[in-house]
Amino acid sequence: MPDVQFGIPYQLSGWVKCPVGDLAVCIGGNIGFGTISNGGFALAQLTTSTDPEWAFITAEHVFDPGVGDTAIVVVNSGFVGGPINPLPAGFDQLTLDIANGVGEEYPLSLSLFLEPLSDRLNVGSTVRMRLLECFDATGRRLLNQRASGTTEVVDLSALNSGTYMLRATTDGGTLTSRFVKR
Repeated sequence: MPDVQFGIPYQLSGWVKCPVGDLAVCIGGNIGFGTISNGGFALAQLTTSTDPEWAFITAEHVFDPGVGDTAIVVVNSGFVGGPINPLPAGFDQLTLDIANGVGEEYPLSLSLFLEPLSDRLNVGSTVRMRLLECFDATGRRLLNQRASGTTEVVDLSALNSGTYMLRATTDGGTLTSRFVKR
C-alpha cells in the first residue's frame, strides 16, 4: 500500500468460508495487515475464521511505518508447505476503508451475501446487530429476526422472487440495504 501515513486507521472487512466435506481440512481464512522492512515480514494484525458457514470478519490497524517500510494487506486462505494439504478458504466482497480525518471512526457498514442456489442471506456488519427486518417494495414488513452478533443468517425460504430491503438495527445505528432474491 503506497503512501501509508502514521496514525491513519485502516479497516479490512469481508466474507470468509471454510469448505466442508468428508476429507475437508481447512485451517481458516485470514485477513489483516503487516509490513515489509529490510527484507523481513512482520504481521501487525490478523483476524481468522474457520467457520464452515460464511462469516463476516474485520481487521483494523493503525500503521506506524518506519523509513523504508512497506505496508501490506494480508489475505491468506491456508498455509504453504507442511505434511497436509488443506483446502483453501473462500473470500468474497473484501473492502478496505480508510479514515480520512482526525477522530473519524470507521464507517458503519452492512454487507449482504446471498448464497447461490439457497434461501440463505448472510448479513454482516462492522458492529453488533440487534434486529433484522425484511421489507417488500411496498414497505410491508415480511420478516423480523432478533440478532446478537456481527454475522447473522436470514432464512428467505418464505419469500417469493423479487427485490427486498433489509434493515439492520445495530449498536451503532440503523442500516438499510437492498437485495434481490431469484
